Amino acid sequence: MSLRVKTILLIGMTEAIFLLLLLWQSLSYLERSGEDALYRRANETSHLFSLLAKNSVISSDIASLDEITTQIAGLEGIRYIRVIDSFGVLAQAGDTSSLENGFIEDTYINKVNDGIFDVQDSVSVAGTEFAKIQVGLSVDSLLVFVTNARYRLIIIALAELLIVALVSLILGRFLTKGLFGLQKVALAVTTGDMTSRATNLSNDEIGLTAKAFNVMLDKINTDQQQLNENAIHLTAAKKEAEKASQAKSRFLSQMSHEIRSPMNAVLGAVNLVAEQIKSPPEYVRLLNTAKSSGTALLDVINEILDFSKIEAGHMELKYSEVDLASVVEDVLNSVEAKTRNPKLTLLGDASSGNVGRVITDAAHFRQILNILVDNACKFTEKGIVMVTIHRIKLINGNDAIKVNVKDSGIGIKEDSLDKIFDEFEQVGSTLEARSTGTGLGLNIAQGLIQLMNGTIGVNSVLGQGSEFYFTLPVQFAEEEELEIPMLKGPIVLVSDNDSLKSAFRNKMEEMCVWFFDFDNISVLREQVTEDMLSETAIWLIDDNVLINEKENNNNWINSLDINIHCISSVGRVLPAAYQDYPRINRPIFCHEICYLNKFKSIESQEKNNEKQYVDKTKNTVLLVDDIEANRFVAGETLKNRGYDVTFACDGIDALEQLTIKPFDVILMDVRMPRMNGIDAVKALKESDGINRHTPVIAMTANAEKSEVERCKAAGMEAFVGKPFDTQVLIDSINCCIYNKKSIAKTEVNNAVVKAEILSKEVLANLVEDTSPATVLTLIDFFLADIDKRVRLIKLSISNSDLEELGEHAHALKSSAGSLGASTLFTFCQNIERASLSNDLSKAKIICNELNDIVELTVITYTKFRSNSLDAKLSDIK
Repeated sequence: MSLRVKTILLIGMTEAIFLLLLLWQSLSYLERSGEDALYRRANETSHLFSLLAKNSVISSDIASLDEITTQIAGLEGIRYIRVIDSFGVLAQAGDTSSLENGFIEDTYINKVNDGIFDVQDSVSVAGTEFAKIQVGLSVDSLLVFVTNARYRLIIIALAELLIVALVSLILGRFLTKGLFGLQKVALAVTTGDMTSRATNLSNDEIGLTAKAFNVMLDKINTDQQQLNENAIHLTAAKKEAEKASQAKSRFLSQMSHEIRSPMNAVLGAVNLVAEQIKSPPEYVRLLNTAKSSGTALLDVINEILDFSKIEAGHMELKYSEVDLASVVEDVLNSVEAKTRNPKLTLLGDASSGNVGRVITDAAHFRQILNILVDNACKFTEKGIVMVTIHRIKLINGNDAIKVNVKDSGIGIKEDSLDKIFDEFEQVGSTLEARSTGTGLGLNIAQGLIQLMNGTIGVNSVLGQGSEFYFTLPVQFAEEEELEIPMLKGPIVLVSDNDSLKSAFRNKMEEMCVWFFDFDNISVLREQVTEDMLSETAIWLIDDNVLINEKENNNNWINSLDINIHCISSVGRVLPAAYQDYPRINRPIFCHEICYLNKFKSIESQEKNNEKQYVDKTKNTVLLVDDIEANRFVAGETLKNRGYDVTFACDGIDALEQLTIKPFDVILMDVRMPRMNGIDAVKALKESDGINRHTPVIAMTANAEKSEVERCKAAGMEAFVGKPFDTQVLIDSINCCIYNKKSIAKTEVNNAVVKAEILSKEVLANLVEDTSPATVLTLIDFFLADIDKRVRLIKLSISNSDLEELGEHAHALKSSAGSLGASTLFTFCQNIERASLSNDLSKAKIICNELNDIVELTVITYTKFRSNSLDAKLSDIK
């Protein structure tokens, strides 16, 4: 409703109310005035008549009385007049028909129902009444007068209302005219027209408001112009800052490459010399020092690059669905492979049933966990480092995870806790003396956690260990929880690691399982009870205990019909009496203990440090690098291991070499003059030459994820960072060479290929390089990995996540290639290629055969393993 209508209605309603009150009062006044006049006339007429007729009545002069009565009845408004005494009517005149039913004196006009107001008076002398005079006055004239007055007043009121409405309309138009002008200007301003101004500039309140409005617009216009100028300057400054930041990033990337390239030659040369020199001990110690120092320098370079990215705000998040339990396993497996400390046990408590799959940035979560676990291991010589993950609810009701990394190390002083996350900060001389690095690890972890909207904290007691914890908001994927068998117990742990026993005790109490711990087998033998020998009992014996155990306990423990498992590091040799024990390899994952009820050997996931197959024949390698020192070091390293190495100095030279003879593998540097490695590989894959299907391994000092993705997209099979670790380089080459020789090349769209399900030749070569027991262990790893990766591949397909699909297919492809599962290898390779080409439909078509190939592979390898066990591992060939 507009202001104009509101104004008219308000004034009209106010005026109408007052007019109704006035009309009501006026009509009431007129009615009362008429009644009063009628009362007075009636009284006066009857009194006057009584005076005139008094003498006639007393003297009984009827003739005179009739004459007087007739004269009075002829007066206007008198309907009748009558004189009566106790004997009857003395005289009467006028219309006396209303008296046929008797005379009734009227008191109020509103009670008159016959149109005549009846009154009477008496003729008396000295208190003696001689007669009564009755008079009837007509009320019609009074009623006509009142009715006419009422109509006139109503007409006057209506006329006044119309006049008021007209005045209100004029007033409303006058008041709203200026407001409409202001509204028009305001609407114009909202469309961006800052030149509009109000034109009603009178000296009344609306005019003054219009003037103030114009002043405000002038001020806004001036401020907007200033803001635009500032925005132009800010945009220019932002561009300059972005250019500077990009220049900084390019500088850091270039410096990383420039530092890594000579470091590659330095560390490579040190490795070569270390392989040749085995004595004297002081030379070996110096070489090891040079190698460890070079590795530490690389860690410093990586930390500075990450710190610079976070500081510049260039660290990007990429969310995807990930299995946190698998990430924890991968991180702990990786750290275990690096530390190889038998006095330190890594534990993980993050089963899929408890946490499941979540939506988060998997790469940065892994990096955070790596930093915290590495940091914990660095300051823990013996004991445990334990990682736990729980689901929690934040205060705002959102889902989140809480991750705890607890160690039994040296701890941190209380006054150092406040600055533990500061950049370039080492918390005390004790830590500085025992650690290397930049002091950026925890600061990088904190920056990543804050970037992911999480929080991090620490609790520590000097001499008792530390516990770092952080929370991250996540979205939990909808999936059924993993059913984990109930652990019946009791659990018996024999270990000299007090921290490990304490962690197990707490976990068993949480699971309501009986738990017993002992320092060695001798104490266990003395204190063993019947409960510990039950069918559901599980004994866990630390390999450190077995290595130091006295021989007189061997027969006793071997005679027990108990579910006994050995907690051991991969590759550690146990005494002969205990070599047949099923192993639980470090790191330990708490949920795996639940499966020990089935009296099966529960192996950990595949370790990264297992040796790959090495071909005994001369394998040909094309090494492409623009730096002569790098070619020399890498070439000598490969030649010493029996490879036939050919060199090329850039991409153009490499393409020429690749047209001359076939190679088993190509080592390709990425950054080179004339033609870089990316362009060279693209040209190679697009050609129809003899080396079109030869696997290519990227070698670059830029180890960033974007660089790795570029290499994969170009068609490179693997990635080795500079300076390279010799074993990593050899493993990558051997894997590619084996894959190339043992698998028939097929087209990408063929999901099933005609190749060997199991290559006994590959397994035989693995036996020669390792041992039959190791091969059987690797097969166990492989079968466990198949089940895990197949679930992840199916989930990636259902989520249309090509990136995760490629990662899981690549991981399963590597496992299959290492163990000679040719058909499964090619199948996974086809999936990986489809994911790299972003062809989801082709990937789905290929995965239609997934169950058949996996089932055939599992049956074949399970049967092979059983046959090998029946043969007592004597001849795996």
